[in-house]
Amino acid sequence: MSGTCVAAVIDRFGAAEQLQLRGLPLPRPGRGQILVRVEAASVNPIDVRRRAGYGRGLLSLMGAARLPLVLGNDFAGTVCAVGSGVTEWREGDPVFGAKPPDSR
Repeated sequence: MSGTCVAAVIDRFGAAEQLQLRGLPLPRPGRGQILVRVEAASVNPIDVRRRAGYGRGLLSLMGAARLPLVLGNDFAGTVCAVGSGVTEWREGDPVFGAKPPDSR
């Protein structure tokens, strides 16, 4: 596994031109977390609206409005690492879900 991943990122809120595909450091799963090699992700209306700044006040209260912001919350892929305390998932398991708004 390489030390980077590719993500759809914005550095400031605004028009579609703000969206960039960028390499980011690969996160390590913490206690109770898994790391997923994403094989498919969606761009939903909420991603488009968040890019434009929708919900910034509420997301700030959650600690989830920090920039750069990684968009694309819905995903499907394969577990590639598990954090301590994880017993339900193993490396290689297929998974799908939605990441929390503050997750990278």
